[in-house]
Amino acid sequence: MMRRSSDVYRTAHLMVTTYGEKARIGAGVMIDMMREKGDVDGRYLWLRVARAVDELLDCRPPAADASLH
Repeated sequence: MMRRSSDVYRTAHLMVTTYGEKARIGAGVMIDMMREKGDVDGRYLWLRVARAVDELLDCRPPAADASLH
């Protein structure tokens, strides 16, 4: 199980590179699944991943074809 921050960020990075903006939705789905299962630790870990996904997406430069105006 992911316990170290490096594991959390590695998972978040994989989700962002695979799913782009949809990584936020994927992390939310995992949080909901953990809640439904009653897995408090799993939910907490996916909350950490979701925060890391947000950080990574917020730090990405705009796409090459994106308008700056």
